[in-house]
Amino acid sequence: MTSPIAVPPPVPETPEGTDIGFERLERVFKWALVLASTVLFLWLSTNRTWDVDYSYRGQEFNATFFNEQAISMLDGRLDVPFAGYRWTECFIIDDKCFGYFGITPSILRFPVIAAGGVDAPALTPVFIAAAIAITMWAVIDLFQRVLRDLIPDAGSRHIPSIVTTLALALILGPGSILTLLARPRLYHEAILWMVAFLLVAMNHFHRWMTGRRSADLLVVVIAATLSACSRPSSAASAVVLGIGAGVVLHLDRRRSRPTAGRYTGAAALALLPGLTATGVLMMKFKIPGLPWNRYSLYSANDFGRLSAVNDGALQGLRFVPTNLVNYLRPDTLRLRFERPWVVETVRTADSVIHVWPVVVGGVFVEPLVSLTNAMTVPVVLTVVFTFLVLVGSVRLGRSEKQSYLILLMAAAACTSGTLVASAVTSRYVGDFYPVVAIGAVFALAHLARGLGRHVRLFTIGMATVSLVALASFYVELQMTTT
Repeated sequence: MTSPIAVPPPVPETPEGTDIGFERLERVFKWALVLASTVLFLWLSTNRTWDVDYSYRGQEFNATFFNEQAISMLDGRLDVPFAGYRWTECFIIDDKCFGYFGITPSILRFPVIAAGGVDAPALTPVFIAAAIAITMWAVIDLFQRVLRDLIPDAGSRHIPSIVTTLALALILGPGSILTLLARPRLYHEAILWMVAFLLVAMNHFHRWMTGRRSADLLVVVIAATLSACSRPSSAASAVVLGIGAGVVLHLDRRRSRPTAGRYTGAAALALLPGLTATGVLMMKFKIPGLPWNRYSLYSANDFGRLSAVNDGALQGLRFVPTNLVNYLRPDTLRLRFERPWVVETVRTADSVIHVWPVVVGGVFVEPLVSLTNAMTVPVVLTVVFTFLVLVGSVRLGRSEKQSYLILLMAAAACTSGTLVASAVTSRYVGDFYPVVAIGAVFALAHLARGLGRHVRLFTIGMATVSLVALASFYVELQMTTT
């Protein structure tokens, strides 16, 4: 008689299996939010038409500039056609038109030009949506990594992770300045690619801080270079990241000897993005800057008068106080009882707050929505959280504190180009996006850890944040049809 075969009892799911399963869910949720953002911003960047080659009537060159520059680059040149397009901010050098806009958006169009030839569609709304999708991936992925370090146990992380990730995606996505930037214009696209690649660089810098993998540092260098070659403002961020990496490696010497290659990576990060962006300017203008006397609209836009009012300067430290006050002021929006329900209050020189030594009429003005009005919640989170970290009320681990402060300073450095400019306009608020994005990521992660035990209170708080973000989206939606 044979003995019955013993059936082993079911093996209970291990904590490790639970962690892996929830991390997979977090990844799926992240990509779902990125996809939803892509669809939303594609709709916005087509001016709600779903025409992937949409451009504003009479402003076609605004949407096709990077295509034209890509065609020229593939032909070994950097100039673009200007017959009939002199309004497009040409700098005339040797009777050729050069734009001051970067080359990264044009490089990204090489596959489209290669496939479709010189008559390939510009697809500017698609590229704008892609830049915003990359931005959303970078901030959500960074948030999830920070939160996993703070709450390693998956079972304790379920609700805080899902609820807070959704709130973060809303306040840094549709409830942010990205909604105002989602327009098929070359100015907006240049800023969006700068922001996207800078945040990819910062995401991988944080990875490098936690793992010291050379591959992560290489990604940081490449992404930072692409960012600076879209808009040079972020070259200052790369310098801060590079110096920060060098300082961290120097502090590491007590535990392990940093290799020469890693120091080389830190040096490349500090230097390569800025040198590359400057090299492009040299190839275009033969100087490491902008030759305003060769600007096609120098007289039409009264830049000559603006220069004279500012003692010959169109950039400089004299503009920093005026720009800071206006980009941070809380009164740039006004409610009214007709459509659009919300309008900008800062539209002319008379409505700008001028701070000495800048006089009235000393800055070029376009309609402005300040950072404080466009991204109220991220601004508050960043300011409060940073203050609490600096005074020691919020304690961060050594590596996390180093990472946060380096990223925050690097992101703040990105605003330097806007702060020294003689112009006040909503699109330049995009330069401030990285600093409040980094602040919001870390602040919400620590809020999730601190309040995650109080599920009801935490959920109500995040729901309130989400509602504010949706209200902000509705307000900014009023101003995206022109």
